[in-house]
Amino acid sequence: MWLRCQQEARKWVSDCNGKILSDAMQINRRINAAYAHLWLTDRRFQWAGLAAFASKQVGCGLLHAAKTSKATLQRVRNHTGEDSADFLSRNVFDLGVGAGAEYVARQLALGNLTLFLDIYPLHRFYMLRGFEGIRSCLAEREAIKDLVFWPPEARSKLVFGKFCKEILTGFEQIEGGQISESVRSLAHHEPINILQKVIYDDPVTQKALDSNQFAWVTKLPTGDYAEIQLTLSAGCSPKLGWTQWFAKSSDVHLWNKDDRMRFVIRAADEFDRLLKGRAAGDLRKSIEEIYLLGERG
Repeated sequence: MWLRCQQEARKWVSDCNGKILSDAMQINRRINAAYAHLWLTDRRFQWAGLAAFASKQVGCGLLHAAKTSKATLQRVRNHTGEDSADFLSRNVFDLGVGAGAEYVARQLALGNLTLFLDIYPLHRFYMLRGFEGIRSCLAEREAIKDLVFWPPEARSKLVFGKFCKEILTGFEQIEGGQISESVRSLAHHEPINILQKVIYDDPVTQKALDSNQFAWVTKLPTGDYAEIQLTLSAGCSPKLGWTQWFAKSSDVHLWNKDDRMRFVIRAADEFDRLLKGRAAGDLRKSIEEIYLLGERG
């Protein structure tokens, strides 16, 4: 059953021949749709509903990275220099920004895919076997690690299917109707047990993220930075009353698990509040839109 659920997750991000898609944006749209589908199928899966928006935001980051790379490349082309030393002196900043943007984009895509391949099958197993199935079989999941696709870049940093108590806690809370509490438990598992090890502990990623944070705080004149936020809509642009921002300070770090978790929990609490109010219908429409965009992509 674990293998069946894992193969289903792979199908979401594969072409008709079963090969993993090469386009990171296309993979991202498929992942967004898969999360949206989970929530639309079972509203107890509130983490998945929030993840549809969070993963969509990763896609926004990929778009921004591509735009930044294109802009810096154009500026480099405009400053050819008289010799190699002059060229470097004119373009060292833009070369660094472009390389940083491309590196972060690859890391975001890696984290997005790895997290999906971990959490989606957990939800599907729960749908098929319930909490007792999860409780009694979770420790056996690692047995299929050599039979499933796990990104090579992640394999060297994290063993597939490693037992984590937050998984059991999260699905036990879902079973008991403690939905907002389950979001917190699963939100602890994925960003810390998965993403921290796969991308955020990487020193180069940390430096690139800190550079972006500094540029955002100081409002770098070239505009080569991404504002760190989560908007609870299908689009990338901030929406008043629907957007949570990461702390705009050079003293906090997106790669730091404590700083990042404060941001994640604020977003989870806001999502829960909106779902319980008059905005619930608008949130549902946004998640449906995310699903349809992914289905077409």
